[in-house]
This record gives sequence, C-alpha cells and structure tokens, in this order.
Amino acid sequence: MALDVVILDHKGAPEGQVSISVDVHWEIIKGAQAQGSPLLLRISDYYDDAHYSWEELGELQRDVAALTDRFVDSEEVKSTLNALIILIQRAKAEGKPVVAIAD
Repeated sequence: MALDVVILDHKGAPEGQVSISVDVHWEIIKGAQAQGSPLLLRISDYYDDAHYSWEELGELQRDVAALTDRFVDSEEVKSTLNALIILIQRAKAEGKPVVAIAD
C-alpha cells in the first residue's frame, strides 16, 4: 500500500506518479509539522485523498523543497521529495492539478 501522488489530466485520469510508503510518509508529516506547512499537512491522513489546485502548486513546491533540505541523512525520504518536486513542476508547466490518492 502506498499514497500515490499523481497529476490529473483534463479528463481526471492520473498521469505521472510518485508513490509514498508509510515510513516515508511519517517522516514527511513530522517534517511538515515542524516546518508549519499546511499544504503538506493536507496529506497527513495516509488513508485519505488530498487535492491541490494548479494555483497551490507554487507554494507546495516551495514547501517540499524546504523540507528536502531537512532530510540529508535519509536517502529514501530525500529521493521521494525530489520526485515530488519534479512531478509538481510538470503539473505546473502543464496547468494541471495534483492529487494524493490513498491506494
């Protein structure tokens, strides 16, 4: 089981995906709480979906990038956060929303 963060196309179908394991999710949420990131905390429930509009993606990208600097010792967390940044950049460029889907 994973929390899948995806880009939704204009028909609502997922394209592009970053899967977040439960252990990595826990670390991300702890960091988001310490950082005070309400957008990242939207995914705090591992078993619930979360939606990010295109307009929110710039702030979400900044929050994820700031959090990445906190995880210099965890390659798995850092790798997941870097993949999220790439996914968010792509969604911004394509004008599409991002959704976290509880799998």
